[in-house]
Amino acid sequence: MIAAVVASARIAAADRCADGVALAHQGDLPRAALYLDGCDGPEAADVQHKLGESRYSSITISTSPSGLPVETTAMPGEKLTSPVTVWAKAGTYDVKVFRDDRVYTQTVKVDAHSRVPVVISASAPRATAPQPQVADFSDENAAEPAESGPPPDQKHPSLMPCKFSNSCTQAGDAIDDPFGGGPTGPHDAAYAPWRAGLRAGGGVARVGYAMTLGASGALRLAPRLAATARAEWTRRGSGMTGLDAIAVAGGVATPLVVTDRAMVTAGVAARGELRLGDTFDMRPVHTLGLAGDATLDLVLRHVPIVVGARVTQGITPLVADARETAVLLELGLELR
Repeated sequence: MIAAVVASARIAAADRCADGVALAHQGDLPRAALYLDGCDGPEAADVQHKLGESRYSSITISTSPSGLPVETTAMPGEKLTSPVTVWAKAGTYDVKVFRDDRVYTQTVKVDAHSRVPVVISASAPRATAPQPQVADFSDENAAEPAESGPPPDQKHPSLMPCKFSNSCTQAGDAIDDPFGGGPTGPHDAAYAPWRAGLRAGGGVARVGYAMTLGASGALRLAPRLAATARAEWTRRGSGMTGLDAIAVAGGVATPLVVTDRAMVTAGVAARGELRLGDTFDMRPVHTLGLAGDATLDLVLRHVPIVVGARVTQGITPLVADARETAVLLELGLELR
């Protein structure tokens, strides 16, 4: 009987080796290596050499205890027994080990031309003998006297997470209000609800030079929109003559760039002025004028200073039929 079993095992091993040789001739090197494991002959060594020179990777699967059934997506359809080595291309594979009615799974990521060990512990759970328990419901063993009456009222906590009501710190920082003062407070120019200040400037105009001194302000209407207003005294000069005027302007502005230290805003405004003179550059002056302003401001966020540039284009004539064009640079000090 024992001889018959040994002979049957030898025949099965020979058939498996023959299948491995056939798979090697077909070019299926990973399965050929699996079938030729433990076989003698040049074919087994040749397959191992070719796999070692290729981009295939080896996955060595060990279990505790050994001799357990194994399945892996790296070698689909094959019933394996640990310990076992399989070859596969680079990828991610599942390895399953079966013991009794339990399945132990491990996922492994394999790079090209690498050696990856997989060790799975499949120890049987320790059986715990049941312990006899005795319950005594007698009044003599009661730890506290019995109480009668309805149960006390229960105060249930709010279902809203505490970070939304700012009632805790362990849930993280409070959520900033996008329309509020911002993370650095209301004095930050990027979040201040309003800004006002004094400005002085000078530049060139079509008729000569120009100077300004006045007050300006901005009221935040939306995160990226503000209403602007300006009232100022202006003086134009040409040669030995000058012309003073009082002007007011109103418009809108929006931020173009915002950094940690500053923001750049652009704006447009309509401008009206009252000129305090009858003649300028030996020509009669139009007392009332209308113009358009285009502004570009560099606003420091944490220091109340503004550096600006303004282009003013006259819509109505200044003198005779000549419309004024002026370019000015300004420096401002703000209150926020």
